[in-house]
Amino acid sequence: MNTRKLKAILLILATVAMLFTTVHASDIEYDGYIVKLSDSYSFFDMLSAKETDIEPVDYMDGFYVVGDKSTVDMLALDGAIEYAEPNYIFELLGDIPNDPYYSYQWTLDMINYSELYKSGYSGSGVTVAVIDSGADLSHSDFNGIKISKLSKNFLGDGTHADAYMRDQQGHGTFVTSQIAAVTDNGIGIASIASGAEIMILRVAAGKNSDKFVYDAAYDSKSLTLSTICSAIRYAADNGADVINISIGSATNSTALSGEIKYATDKGIIVTSAAGNKGTTVPYYPASCENVIGVGSVSSDGTRSSFSQYNTSVDAVAPGNSVVGISPYPNEDGKWYTSADDAYCYGSGTSYSSPVVAALAVIAKQINPALDSEDFLSVLAITSKDAGDGGYDVKYGYGIVDAKEILSALTEREYAINYFLCDSNGFGARMPDEYADSYKLSKNGATVLPIPTRKGYKFEGWCRLADLSDNAITSLDCGTLGALAKTNTDGVVSYSIEPIDLYAKWSPSGCLYADEAEYDLFVGGDMAIDMIIPENNLRTVRFDGLELADECSLNGSTLVIKEEFLGGFPVGKYTLEFVFEKGSATLALNIVDSTPEYTVTAITEGEICDRFSSAAIYDVKVYANVASISVDFSAENAFVYLIYGDFMKLLDSNTADGMVTYTVFSDGVYAVSDKPLVLYGDANSDGDITIIDTVRILKRVADNTTNLDVAASDCNMDLCLSVLDVLSSLHILLN
Repeated sequence: MNTRKLKAILLILATVAMLFTTVHASDIEYDGYIVKLSDSYSFFDMLSAKETDIEPVDYMDGFYVVGDKSTVDMLALDGAIEYAEPNYIFELLGDIPNDPYYSYQWTLDMINYSELYKSGYSGSGVTVAVIDSGADLSHSDFNGIKISKLSKNFLGDGTHADAYMRDQQGHGTFVTSQIAAVTDNGIGIASIASGAEIMILRVAAGKNSDKFVYDAAYDSKSLTLSTICSAIRYAADNGADVINISIGSATNSTALSGEIKYATDKGIIVTSAAGNKGTTVPYYPASCENVIGVGSVSSDGTRSSFSQYNTSVDAVAPGNSVVGISPYPNEDGKWYTSADDAYCYGSGTSYSSPVVAALAVIAKQINPALDSEDFLSVLAITSKDAGDGGYDVKYGYGIVDAKEILSALTEREYAINYFLCDSNGFGARMPDEYADSYKLSKNGATVLPIPTRKGYKFEGWCRLADLSDNAITSLDCGTLGALAKTNTDGVVSYSIEPIDLYAKWSPSGCLYADEAEYDLFVGGDMAIDMIIPENNLRTVRFDGLELADECSLNGSTLVIKEEFLGGFPVGKYTLEFVFEKGSATLALNIVDSTPEYTVTAITEGEICDRFSSAAIYDVKVYANVASISVDFSAENAFVYLIYGDFMKLLDSNTADGMVTYTVFSDGVYAVSDKPLVLYGDANSDGDITIIDTVRILKRVADNTTNLDVAASDCNMDLCLSVLDVLSSLHILLN
């Protein structure tokens, strides 16, 4: 064996040994070993070297899986392989974070955090203000988190605004770690919203820190009402989307309530710890209006003994034996000596509140317009009931559930109810397609449909039934229906009620019939129905002629008298209605009321018995109509024009699935202002007399070819002849 080859073999053995040592040291799982065959060896050479499990790797020439280390050593000594390495077992990423202390974070398991983690939502683009004792951001588990440049120290003489990392108690660091310790960095713990921007607002100091010795210039005015109020106002004015306050007092304050209102009126979600005395005494700001007050539960899901229980508790989250980061792991004022030393357990509603704050951050990432009231409704419909059925003072709406919150924000649809007008929406209609539900994860506003109503202009939708609020044409992305409680056989549940929207109209004209064109048949008054709410009719004009006694208004029905209309020939006219508010125009067609034809569809086998057969489709056709469209389903059907004793098969053509039968295409029945009559009844008096025959003879002499031809052309040869006269005489005599 030459020196070069020996060196190569020793290098391979050393590499294999190093890999195996590393594997065992870190407990990484593997299944055998993958080896790359040397160019000078074949698979059969390997098999002859040692009989053992050796399998080729599909689609990878020269690669094999070997079952045990001794075989790899043998192959290496024989110079059969270029390199070898463990056949590592990979894992599906995304199931759980790789932070080593994640397994100790039972708190995250309790709130179903894994589903949120897999969703990819981490609070990106959202700013959360932590009003507390500052935060030690030098810890490695905060390396890379987004720290707001507007973070601020509110203590001391105001000249050390950058001292917000001067945490003398560790409380603020622990709270911040629950919200935003870096997740999936292979270090320490995971958090719920590590992608959020953190605005550290320091309002609390201490005197037992060995690193930050108390200095009035940095630390005075700790936890005073004025300092906390200043921090809330500052957060609200400088872009905070969520504020967490794990601080409280049993004393209410007008100033504190005012600043909380100032923040929540801006749409900021504020969370606060309910208190740690284990009594019913309310703590503030948790008890302030629109603040999400958070109590604590232990690992068994029951209320932590220290957690306050009163009406300030809106929800509960894990707050007992919580794993977090504190620069004083032993609470003795001694600064931690290594990053690992800083991980410790802490208990209190102070650590429940940031859990809910972090979930609020996720909600804001999905829908930035959600406010405290909206988020409370989301908590109500998603939290796991833990106490008495429904809301109770120990658990609020229940234990927060990240999986259900995510579903409520991204998957659930919430209904919209539309009310057009009055109780039945008379005269109004919605478009064919419109949104009747919405999701909270939508981007931007939901565009609302535009209904129509004759005689009215649509102004928009109102939220109030009395239409006293401002009308809207879109639904803001943060709009959420009211919270509803249901009790079914003792089981209480909560849901979001539909959003009710009421159409607001203003009168713009009149409502008449169903069409913009109105056909009037001679022989009666013309009646037009109108709705004239607070909009009196001033004038009616007929082709510019102002009507007076010729028409009358009975309630909401306009009647134009027959004697007036009868004086106008068949044709098209315009009716104009002038109202106090706006005007409307109606196209009027005066058409002859007679004669009337019936278009009848008859199947092939019924032609001979046409007069006794039932019509499949009948349509009345008037004299000035050129064609009709008939849609019927009978097979082998023919369509005839029937009047009196005459029947004519009509021509047809098909387009877009509709069969159109042309009634007058051959010119035989041309449009005329004179009515069609029975055969031979030239004067249309209902019988045939000698006068009719004389008129027929006169028409023959005059060579008349108008519509009256049809009445006298008894043999339907398109001309009047002696034969037609004889036929008329025959009809007369018989």
